[in-house]
Amino acid sequence: MITKTNRGFLVENFFDLRGIECSLQESSLATEYAIWFGTKDAHPTLNGVPVEPLLDLSCLHNFDDRNILHSTRMHLSQKLTKPLLKCLKNFLKGNIFEAFEFTDIYHCKCSMRISDGLIELGVDDPNPQYCHQGWKPLPYPDGTKFTTHMFLDRKLIEQLVPQLKHFVKTGELSNEDVC
Repeated sequence: MITKTNRGFLVENFFDLRGIECSLQESSLATEYAIWFGTKDAHPTLNGVPVEPLLDLSCLHNFDDRNILHSTRMHLSQKLTKPLLKCLKNFLKGNIFEAFEFTDIYHCKCSMRISDGLIELGVDDPNPQYCHQGWKPLPYPDGTKFTTHMFLDRKLIEQLVPQLKHFVKTGELSNEDVC
């Protein structure tokens, strides 16, 4: 179901096959039409246990957790969305495609592949950062895993394709049922 964010942008929230919360959302980018698409939280873990960054941020005066950034959602233009949409539509027709890598608007490395009969799609490196007098790398223990890829089955893809198709055609998401 399409809703609006606090800032008035259309967003469709959904859960992937692992139960991870994901979203497809209009972007506020002023230079071209764009969307945010991916997991909502990086959920850093080490050996399956939630893990905190190695840097103690509590020592920073008035530090707010909103000053921590993990890149989990792809920022996609219409042009970048078009080949993804083509692959998703081909997948629904039963066609196989080769895995591929691409970069989003902000040059985040992303990938899309078929994995165990599902589409695995998302940001490859969450690039953890914190903001205190500028953005700085936020270190995590070696071996930390981040949740930055969505796992989509046929049903989820069928749900998302009409919105992605509408976006590629018009530059907008729709709060109406689109087909």
